[in-house]
Amino acid sequence: MEKRIILGVLGFVVLAFVLGVFLPALLVEPEPARDLPWQIEKTATGNTRVFGITLGESTLTEAERALRHTAEVTLFNAPGGQRVVEAYVDQVTLSGLSAKAVLGVDVPEAWLEPMYERGIRASRMGSGEQKVTLAPEDLAKVRDLPVNSITYMPSVNLSPEQVEKRFGVPAERRRETGDEPVEHWLYPGLGLDVAISERKKEVLQYVLPADFERLTRPLQDVPVVR
Repeated sequence: MEKRIILGVLGFVVLAFVLGVFLPALLVEPEPARDLPWQIEKTATGNTRVFGITLGESTLTEAERALRHTAEVTLFNAPGGQRVVEAYVDQVTLSGLSAKAVLGVDVPEAWLEPMYERGIRASRMGSGEQKVTLAPEDLAKVRDLPVNSITYMPSVNLSPEQVEKRFGVPAERRRETGDEPVEHWLYPGLGLDVAISERKKEVLQYVLPADFERLTRPLQDVPVVR
């Protein structure tokens, strides 16, 4: 009898210990997913924040920290002389979503020519554009400059229904025709263009709302979907 009582007491103690350790964790609600493509915040300055990056404010170094990856920084020199600096991240995984990303860096115009001249390696792409590897001192300077655009390429396909559910009804839709039609869903208030493709994966482009013309300028001759 005494043995049964002792075993019963021990069992109760063990059960109480297990519940004391694990029950609080089970009762705590899981934290909501963060840094998802449709979680776009407006800041007090009128800028937008997505993936933990505030466009126009977060430096490239801060953006790399938010994406948890170091980017490959390149200066692109177009045949017409236009030069831009972009930072490519091959693998971004936030809240379980995998993607590739290209960050546009706001480099002063006066810096581009000297950076091009100091480039340590250049290769020509099929389009005729030059891909220039920056000198170490220029690379360090670029990482202290703000990011002004994000091109986000998810590894999964997004249907029009999913896009509308997450981002809402677009202010305008424009459809590029051809062998691979692409429809652009435009959200000026968010500074967002979602390019929806029937055959390829979708591409999301984020800019400052004040710079939204950067996204619409190339689409001026593309028909509006009524």
